[in-house]
Parts: sequence; C-alpha cells; structure tokens
Amino acid sequence: VSAAGADAAGVAVDEFPAVFRRLEQEEGRHDAGGRGADQRQPAHLLLAPHRQGEDFEAGHQQEEIPRALTELLVLFHGRPGAGDALVAISRDTARPGITRATALTLMPQNPARYTVSAIQVAVGDRDPLIRRAAAEQIEMLDPAMRAPLALPLLLDSVRTVRLAALPALAGLPDSAWTDTQRDAFARVLAEYRASQLFNADRPESWANLGNLDARLGEVTAAEGEFARAVRLQPQFVPAYMQ
Repeated sequence: VSAAGADAAGVAVDEFPAVFRRLEQEEGRHDAGGRGADQRQPAHLLLAPHRQGEDFEAGHQQEEIPRALTELLVLFHGRPGAGDALVAISRDTARPGITRATALTLMPQNPARYTVSAIQVAVGDRDPLIRRAAAEQIEMLDPAMRAPLALPLLLDSVRTVRLAALPALAGLPDSAWTDTQRDAFARVLAEYRASQLFNADRPESWANLGNLDARLGEVTAAEGEFARAVRLQPQFVPAYMQ
C-alpha cells in the first residue's frame, strides 16, 4: 500500500470523495513528472465481473487508474457508508471514466439508498466504459426494472455495451416488447454467442454460455456447456456450482 493509500485508510467514509479528488490531483502531478508505467494498473484488472470474450472495441483507448486510487477503492470497499461514497463518485463527471466505472462495479456489494438511481443515470452516460459497467449491474435489480434499462442498450453503438446488457434480459418475458426490441435481442444474442465461442478454449466462455442458456430455459444445452468447461479445466469450480 502506498503512502497516499495508507494515509486515506483512516478517513471517514463521507470524506472519501474529497480524498479521492486530492489523490487524483497528486497522481496527475506525479505522472507529469515522468513516473514509471509500473505504478499504474490497467482498467481490465479493476472492472469486475469481466466476461471472457468481451474485449474493448478496436481502437478504444483503455484508461488506466493510478495505484493510489485503486488502493482507496479497496480500502473503503465494504465499510459502512461506502455505498453512498460510491454513488457520489459514479456521478461526478469531472472524474476519470475508469474511476466512475469501478465505483459502479462495487455497488452490488455496497448497496445504498441511491444505488439504483445511480445505475439508471449511468446507462445513459456518454462514456461507453461507464455504460458497460452500468449494464453489468442491471442483473442485480428487480426483474421489473431490468427491461426498461437494458433494452435500449441493445442498440448501443459499442459492442461491449450491447453484450454486457444481454444477460440481464435473458429469461425475461418478452410479451410487452416491441418487434424492434425482440429483433435487437436476437441479434445481440447471436453476437454474444459468437464472442464467447471466439474464446472456446477457455472454460469461462463455456460457463458464460451455460449461464445464458440456463436462463433461457435451454437446460440440455446449458448442461453440455458446463460439461465442456469442466473438460477444459477440471478444477474450474464455477461450472460445478451450476
């Protein structure tokens, strides 16, 4: 843990957004002075859950988050009041997109009064990284809330956002959907399957397909996909749990 991260460990949770701002400014000054690349962590190490086969769009610049900020997120993760701090960080458009997206991914373990509204706002954000993070959290919401939030994302211009929104819709009744929405779901479903099969040598991809087909009621297909995951890696626990 860096000195900046250790210094932040003792602050009250309601002070975290302000401390976050100070650390961002300090990290910016350090980077301007030529700090080594080993002091930063790539976005894909922070965003969770990360579904295999869903890489960023070609040419999309992956943001990085400074180590001190990573440590701060970990330090207040799970603490009383952390959910409110995460909501405040996710809504602060002056912060780096990766910071706000990471705050969104931590919300399921740190629920707060305005967590749902933060996700609702984030699905319409200009930054695809934030829309993707928000899409991945829709699954935790009440089923009645999922379709209104996730269906528009099926038409998103960024592929990874569309794929992230699909699991939240799998298995939901589509009787109230329009023909356009059903067509969009079918297209993204095919897109999702293709993205997972692109990494067919990884057990995570088969587990993702198994989870999807289980939600769609395709039990036989799901069993076969979980079995493929186990054959690829006999120690792959998630497949056994299903």
